Amino acid sequence: MCPGSAAEPAFSNKKFVSFTESLLLWRPPLGTFFKYGTRQAEMIENKTSTSTESDAKVQPPDRPGIGGCILKVVAGILLLAVGLYVLQTMMVPEIADDKTVEIQSGNDGKSDSDASVQIPDEPNKPKRLTDTITIENVNAADHPLDPLMELANRSLEIIDSKFTDYTAKMLSQVRAGGKLHEENLMFVKVRHDREIDDGENKTKIPFSIYTEFLKPKSKVGQEAIWVRGKDDEQILGHGTGLLNFKIVRLPPEGSFAMNGNRYPIYQIGFRNLIIKMKEFGENDRKYGECEVQIERNLKVDGRSCTLLTITHPEKRDHFDYHIAKIYLDDEYAIPTGYEGYLWPETEGAEPPLLEKYFYLDLKLNVNLQDIDFDVTNDAYNYPSW
Repeated sequence: MCPGSAAEPAFSNKKFVSFTESLLLWRPPLGTFFKYGTRQAEMIENKTSTSTESDAKVQPPDRPGIGGCILKVVAGILLLAVGLYVLQTMMVPEIADDKTVEIQSGNDGKSDSDASVQIPDEPNKPKRLTDTITIENVNAADHPLDPLMELANRSLEIIDSKFTDYTAKMLSQVRAGGKLHEENLMFVKVRHDREIDDGENKTKIPFSIYTEFLKPKSKVGQEAIWVRGKDDEQILGHGTGLLNFKIVRLPPEGSFAMNGNRYPIYQIGFRNLIIKMKEFGENDRKYGECEVQIERNLKVDGRSCTLLTITHPEKRDHFDYHIAKIYLDDEYAIPTGYEGYLWPETEGAEPPLLEKYFYLDLKLNVNLQDIDFDVTNDAYNYPSW
């Protein structure tokens, strides 16, 4: 036959269909495969059709409401704050000095009220001011505090006549705002106010204070300067790390400057400590219920001291403290330490600490100058503006 004739081809469609049917009938696994492939093709076709219809009806994405936006902003701010806090913590210097006060008792813990304690009698040696107060004087006085008030007045005279300035490390801890704060340690420079007369001119030296925190870590490196009659008598201070970008001016009695403190910065110093104790004494002398003990030869920061302990046994509204401990340096005749305690909340409990102040590593008459109380001092870390 010629090609293209109408005769039936050697392999016709009918034969192919018949062959396929035989496979479906006699080869079930293969037939199943073909059926599964057919169903998959139908599913793909339906899915494509559905997708095409969905594309024709594209909906805009849901946008968060005002509440959602606010939550995102707050979360962002919190995340930023945490990051800044971590960075600030990393930038703050480590504690430069972890010094604390060391007190060693003398006379085996006995006070002047014990008969075995004797005050050394050396006729050829001038008597120390702390040796002039005895328990016999206290008991013979109209009020137990009278000899202590006289001692305070004489100590003030010594300070005003002998000591013009000093540096020290001031260790303090106070109860303020209803809680006991952690210990602070500051390097301080204190210059007493006085008048210098060189014969031609009289120069007034104002009371001046410089402080630098040595601990706790959260305050390390913070500096403050206060000079009477200068800068509107405001504190010039600065922060550390990220916060050390501008000089901060603070009123000494403002809430920020007084945070964690019982007294403003201008009451720093052992001279002011005597004045504050005299104020307490003047008030307490109006009432009875006052006991005084004297303990000698204590070592405070390695220096010989006499401890005066004042106790008000009963809690009264007119008393500010239950126990006051005053540490007087035997050589300098000045108070280098003070501790005040409140009445115990329960019977038998330890009296809670109200406040304590100690002046350690004391160096007297170091000839401090105006630059020691100036933010432009190159030794300080004040920002430029």
